[in-house]
Amino acid sequence: MKLISFFLASLFLLNQFSSNDKETFAPNENTIKLDISKAITDTDAFLSKLKITKVVKLKGDTDTYISASRKIIDRDNKIYICDYIESNLSIFDYEGNYLSKVGAKGRGPGEFNRIFDFTILDDGSYVVIDRNGLIQFNKDKKYVSYLFQNPIQICYMKGNEYAVYFGATKYSKSTNHIMVYDTDYNVKEKYSPFPEETEDVTTGFFDIGGIKATPFGMLYNELSSPVYHEVLNDGTVYPKYEITGNAHIWPYEKRNQIKSFAKMKSEEAKIIYPYYQFQENSNAFIFTLTLEDQQLHTFYYDKISKKLYKPALMQEAYMAAFFKPIFGLGMNQKHEFIIPVYMNWFYRNYNKNTETKSALTKYFPELLTLAEGTDEYSNPALVYFTFGE
Repeated sequence: MKLISFFLASLFLLNQFSSNDKETFAPNENTIKLDISKAITDTDAFLSKLKITKVVKLKGDTDTYISASRKIIDRDNKIYICDYIESNLSIFDYEGNYLSKVGAKGRGPGEFNRIFDFTILDDGSYVVIDRNGLIQFNKDKKYVSYLFQNPIQICYMKGNEYAVYFGATKYSKSTNHIMVYDTDYNVKEKYSPFPEETEDVTTGFFDIGGIKATPFGMLYNELSSPVYHEVLNDGTVYPKYEITGNAHIWPYEKRNQIKSFAKMKSEEAKIIYPYYQFQENSNAFIFTLTLEDQQLHTFYYDKISKKLYKPALMQEAYMAAFFKPIFGLGMNQKHEFIIPVYMNWFYRNYNKNTETKSALTKYFPELLTLAEGTDEYSNPALVYFTFGE
């Protein structure tokens, strides 16, 4: 009889633990449902919520050329940009003048083979994710140390702690999606363990899922999950946003079926999943999805009015250089969003495309002057904007 009672008590505790775990990490009644089928596409309604606050045209030449921004950090009156193609971490002032760079392209200590991401810590030091691993520099941009790990994204947490995000591949050196390190590479926290079947997955997920620093802590999205989880500064984790409204969304319940997801993705099956670029502040949440057409679409959620927007204008091919988070959506210390507008795109298309000129004249007149004097090596202009009521 005692054995039966012990068994029943153990089962009750196990159920309680499973229930609590499910309530903690699975979508619940407090999770904000973002129904993409009800997104507002009207351009004028969208633009009534968007305000451009500043435009900085970056200067430079072939040695400081930026062709594929992965991240922008605006901090301490400087602008830091990492370029995935050029493998540069460049620094500009607020007038757009090139100041210096961190590290250099190469294969030696403190050199970059291919930059994926970077962050800046409280003491002014830099941590860079390169194809070769994690590389640290001090505030004077001097190489400090290196750790052979293969994360693909990084974000500031607090003080001199930072979080890194691993994509799913059998070559991953971590058994967790997210690890929090200090500057001595001590592990402070672990989040979101990989499923065991990841060991058999050879396909990398370079642009799926990820982590972002926010005014509230950290926001992260697992590889194939439509749920964005928030980690507050006290370590609390909860599901904040869930993408809904379409039967082709890869469901949260299948988020650990990595092999199935990889197969569907590689075969270009018509599934919907979040892309790695997203960001939020107090008024808005901006995120990007790969929809059934296998194209990237950007959504803007106004947290005050609780309305979701997918502006038709921004989906037009001739507007490809504008407000596309895939180019490196950032946020400054005032919590304004930052997006690069690629001036070499202007050089190639602006005077040839009447639709672009017409759209800019009507919707973004403050950007028209950016086209003047551009050439094929012109650096981006950074557009600072707010969104929401």
